[in-house]
Amino acid sequence: GVNEAVTGRLRFGKRAFMTDGTTAAAEEVRMGDETSVYDVLATTLFRGLTAEVRGSLDLVSLPLRVPFCQLPAFSCSSGSPVTVADYGTTLLAPGSYGSLVVGDGATLQLDPNASYTFCRVRIGRSSLVQSSDRTTINVVGDFSMGAGSNLWTPSIVNDLPLILNVGGTKVRISQAAIVEAAITAPSAKLKIQREGELYGCFCTNMLVTDKQVLLECVDTT
Repeated sequence: GVNEAVTGRLRFGKRAFMTDGTTAAAEEVRMGDETSVYDVLATTLFRGLTAEVRGSLDLVSLPLRVPFCQLPAFSCSSGSPVTVADYGTTLLAPGSYGSLVVGDGATLQLDPNASYTFCRVRIGRSSLVQSSDRTTINVVGDFSMGAGSNLWTPSIVNDLPLILNVGGTKVRISQAAIVEAAITAPSAKLKIQREGELYGCFCTNMLVTDKQVLLECVDTT
């Protein structure tokens, strides 16, 4: 759903698919050829000749959520940066830190049911940032994640998302990366590149995805 009235737009490219029981909601919804969605709530609907609405089509009532996408208060400790060397492994205690840089092929192990705060986060390629249970990660600035990296609670994909709160303007999930998280990023553009996978839920200022991206809701009760 797109919360903004008047200017809100939800655009699907070609061959996008939403499962039964889901809803696409926005002031304006655009559907590319061979796209198939279930229910649609919209003021204006544009769809290609081969696009399909399998369920119902009704007028949308905006905003969808009030208040929308609110962050808790948090602050970082800029004088305490954390760096995990390429292909290294670090077990990090809960707390407030400066910038977090996780090198290529590295592993950062977080404590379960704990809270961490960073000034900004940059995760390299083919890296792991993980916890064995629900953990909160607060980021004052931007968050970026390299290709083929995982932010998750292994070893079962989509079993339990982490909590990721981002105060910056960018959340980037690169190609073939896997994220299990409930993401709150009210000022950010969330970009998921080709073959990226997000299990959980999210709210953000803008969402852009590339081809072959998977978004799957996870029960976070």
